[in-house]
This record gives sequence, structure tokens and C-alpha cells, in this order.
Amino acid sequence: MEPREIKGLEIAAKLKLVRTSGNIWYVPSQSNKQEKYTVTLNDENPQCTCRDYEIRSRNVINTGLLVAAVLGIALTLWQVRSGVKTQRAQFLKDLYSTWASDADALAAYYHIEYGNFEYGADFHGSDIEPKIDRLLAFSDLVAELYLRSVISEREMAFFWYRFRRIYEDAGIQEYLKFLASFYDQVGVRKKPYHSFQEVARRIVSD
Repeated sequence: MEPREIKGLEIAAKLKLVRTSGNIWYVPSQSNKQEKYTVTLNDENPQCTCRDYEIRSRNVINTGLLVAAVLGIALTLWQVRSGVKTQRAQFLKDLYSTWASDADALAAYYHIEYGNFEYGADFHGSDIEPKIDRLLAFSDLVAELYLRSVISEREMAFFWYRFRRIYEDAGIQEYLKFLASFYDQVGVRKKPYHSFQEVARRIVSD
């Protein structure tokens, strides 16, 4: 996946995209909770009410990364949910490939898989910290897509073992505890990587 596509998936996981009728979607703005964009999807002339934006021949002319990502993921989800098999297959292929090809996330995963990850005072500011964060962020994204029924349980099977290995790691548990405490201190109500933790708990309890 391109960085813009990954960003788009992140936006879709955090914001509620509402399909009103036919191929018309309401996409909330990240910067203004009171503002919504209207996205109309069709094969000939997809359109968006996003400011400073044009769409020509299905090509997005990017004048703002956020708007591009919102429109891109709206189109992706529309294609996936509309049941177009080839589009869905490509979507899942990209999702699986991202896991398998992201060097930092993969390095963090194998660090955990081989029992080499330990959480301690020297973790913060280390080379492995951003890699662990990237792995957890991507896992959280996948879990959120699953909780929103964008991907099915069968399609999630690829991630079951990996989620279990990450979640059950003692070092990861210590890190999650630290983050939860930090979130409380700064007034963040959500648990860190809450979607990943919710799905992982279900896997472990089964």
C-alpha cells in the first residue's frame, strides 16, 4: 500500500463514514467535528465537496494529504463493500502484503516472536521503540477494520496467531500498562491501541 492509502485506512478506522443513498457518502472532517464532506462515487465522474479538490478521470489531484486519504478510503470501502470480488481480493492482498513487507513492523514482530523484546527504562528513545509502535498501530488498524466488519473473521485468520504472539508477550504487556498510565495522566480516555487489545483478548480467551 502507498502511504496515502495506509493513511486513508487509518482515517476510516477512526471516523464514521455514512452512506446516505446509492453511492453518496458523508465523510466527517478530522479538523472540524461539525463539518462533513459529501463524496459521490461512480465509474464516470466521482466527486467530492472537499475544499481545493478536483477529480479528473478517476485521478485525484492532491492539494492536501488528509482530503486525498479520506476520498481514497471512501472509494476503497465502497468497492470492497459493494462485493466486487477483484477489488476485494486486491484490498486483502494489499493488507496482507503491508504486514509482510513493512520492514520496521516486521523487525518488531520478529523481535517479539523470538523472545528478544524486553520492556525497560532503556526502551524509550531506543531504535526498537518506533518499530514496536508501528507494529501496534498497524495491528490496531487491522483490528478496527475487523470490528467494523470491513474484513470478515475468515479473512482475519491470517492475523490470529500474530495477534496472540504480540499480545501475550510480557514486554508488550508492560509497555501497554505504561501507556495506559500515561494516557490517564494526560487525560486520554481511550486505552492505548484499544481495538487491538479488544480483538487480542477475544483470541486469547477462545
